[in-house]
Amino acid sequence: MQQEVRNRMRGRRYRPRLVVIVDSDRKAPGATASITAQRLHRTCTQGNLPCWILAKREAENYLPGVLLSARPGTGSAHAQRVAVWSRLTDDQKNFIDVKNGIPATLCAAESNLFGGLSAFDRQILSHDPLNELIEKDCWSLWDVPARQELEFHREPRDGLGPHHFPVWSLLNTASFFEACRRIQSDVRDPGRGQRLLDEADRLASAFRDYQLPLVHIREADLDSAVTVFARLNRTGRKMPADEMVSALTYQAGQFHLAERLNEFKAELAPRGFGNVDRVFLLRAVLAALDRDIYAKDWADVMVKRELRGKLPDAFEDAAGGILRALKFLKKLGVTSDRMLPYGLQLVLLGEFFRRCPEPAEGIVKLLTRWFWVTTFTGWFGGVNTAQAKRALTEINQLADGTGSGFSVIDLDTPAQPFPERFDGRSARVRAFLLYLASLGPHSLQGAGALDPGELLSAKGMGGVGYVFGRQAGLAHMIRSPANRMFVDRSQSGQVFGVLEKMDDHTLTELLPTHGFHADSIRRLRVMTERG
Repeated sequence: MQQEVRNRMRGRRYRPRLVVIVDSDRKAPGATASITAQRLHRTCTQGNLPCWILAKREAENYLPGVLLSARPGTGSAHAQRVAVWSRLTDDQKNFIDVKNGIPATLCAAESNLFGGLSAFDRQILSHDPLNELIEKDCWSLWDVPARQELEFHREPRDGLGPHHFPVWSLLNTASFFEACRRIQSDVRDPGRGQRLLDEADRLASAFRDYQLPLVHIREADLDSAVTVFARLNRTGRKMPADEMVSALTYQAGQFHLAERLNEFKAELAPRGFGNVDRVFLLRAVLAALDRDIYAKDWADVMVKRELRGKLPDAFEDAAGGILRALKFLKKLGVTSDRMLPYGLQLVLLGEFFRRCPEPAEGIVKLLTRWFWVTTFTGWFGGVNTAQAKRALTEINQLADGTGSGFSVIDLDTPAQPFPERFDGRSARVRAFLLYLASLGPHSLQGAGALDPGELLSAKGMGGVGYVFGRQAGLAHMIRSPANRMFVDRSQSGQVFGVLEKMDDHTLTELLPTHGFHADSIRRLRVMTERG
């Protein structure tokens, strides 16, 4: 901000002692600033006072994403909101109402900007991602001589007292003065009130005057910069590999890896694969560059001069291979990243279809068998890096026509037993979900066939509900995969109560589509009679 002020005031005789910066409240790119912002700008201009209307919607839109994602102890709901927020386009991030979220009713400009979001993402972002982070945070300003240190509390048990100073009041001067006035009005003892105000000033100064150590490295080439940054990036919140590469190779108007990766993930989202880990996409790019997919120093590999110019074409080639691999997987019933047993399966299949876009029928059958064997045997779960590299080599040879089979993977290996507990991260559980999806599960609400991939993409593993809860004598079965079935989007929790109300004819048509034997109806009636 200081540099921005200097740039704007360059050439003027005097540096301003006061600069007015106002939210534009624009609801979309190209929209006009709010009437209040325009009125304030006119007033300041008449008084010869510098006034700048922000290009983005609000000051909060300039906060980096790391502020939202790095704060500990905010819970899974907040993490989910941050995950959805991170998938927004730059324009959506710049013009979303950070304080209040996406409104239920959109104006025309907002509809054009956010209309493409799924109902699930809209619902998640209707909550406030920033205020959820800071509204309950406060510092206790102790005026007891025995306690000299400030204490941080996420949510005071007895509510906000006069000795609490909210963190959000440190964000701007007006809020700071408002919090100080509250202390003055709530504390009757003038001496104690002054001590609390002094502590509040000390707290504000600690944030305002905190200095970040900066080390300027001059006359160093890019390779040296990569080495230095990699060493500095070993602790704290690590920068993702694609962002590191983008930062170290960025030039205006040229290929930007992180941005292109975001665009590709957005392209994958309608196909049900918007949550694929970026690491696997980067490994696909490394494979397209004929580099080690397990390279530890991603940036060191990708910013080398001999590879930098190849990166844009390699990314597009890898993306094309992955899209063709998804078509292949769709024929096998894998219609969501929640159903994909292993991310490396997508990497290897993507590399195959990059090299061989239209394989012969016999090769397709071999790949199909390869997929199911690696899925049901859990091959990728116990493989080491050397074996994975050999598997990639054999996939490449199969695609190039120099190989005809697999040796590192024994296609006659028997399947592993199913796990005793349902864990959506387990490859064998995902294989079980693929089996259930292949049966064409029907809606429990009579709405026809369900779409398992769409359910899992929208609800996560919440799309696979419990059959029963804590029935007597069946406690050991509650966590079993056998106690799960696909449910409608509006359903949650156990569905036993729904099933027991259905007549036998309806159950006869429904249960087999969820993998239940016909005898299940009799067992259901027995459990109902026992209560």
